[in-house]
Parts: sequence; C-alpha cells; structure tokens
Amino acid sequence: MKVISSTPDATAEVLDANPFGDPPAAGQQFFIARVSVTFVGSGSALFDGGFRLRAVGAAQVSYSEFANDCGEIPDALSEAEVFTGGTITGDACWSIRSTDASSLTLYDDPAENVPMRLFFALR
Repeated sequence: MKVISSTPDATAEVLDANPFGDPPAAGQQFFIARVSVTFVGSGSALFDGGFRLRAVGAAQVSYSEFANDCGEIPDALSEAEVFTGGTITGDACWSIRSTDASSLTLYDDPAENVPMRLFFALR
C-alpha cells in the first residue's frame, strides 16, 4: 500500500460530490487520503479499506470510516476482489478534529491474523 496524496481540508470536495450530504460538525473537517493497494499474495483477496484504514493525530484518538465517516466521497476505494498483481486506487475519508489535520497519520489495522499495524505519513 502507498499513499498517493492527501487533502487535509476536503470538506468542499466531499460536499460538491454530494450536495445533500451533511457537513462536518463544528471544529471538524473532512480529510481525504488517496491510496493505492496492490495484492502480492497468491490467489485473490478483498481489501476492506473502509474497515482497515484508520487515522490518528495529535489528540491520540483513532478515526475510522465507521465512526467518523464523511458520507459519500468522490472516488471511494473499491472493495473489489483483487488477484495477484492487481491494484486498486481510491480515497479514504474521515471527519476529523481540525486541530489534528497537520499531524494526521494513516494506519492499516489489518485482520487478527496479521500481527502488526502499518503507519503511513500523510504530508
């Protein structure tokens, strides 16, 4: 997995994609990370980015797409089945505290059978 880009204040972009969506709460903003994920194992697998991809900032509180979703986002990361060598690219988005935007770090919180989290810089 690699981070292609990030948009720390993606509020306008998200609301443009869905004019009926709710804006973030006061003191918060939408943050988009564009990622690319390549399957290097054998066979095939699903990469559930909505479940696995999380973020943490200076407040030391985790953001997930379940608890801190942005609603409909412009180019959400696909959950398609990927075969050996296949790559999916798309966006993950969280509603974050505005004070966390400059310190936010993405991390992959994999399934229980994978023993470690992987952290990625977003700036």
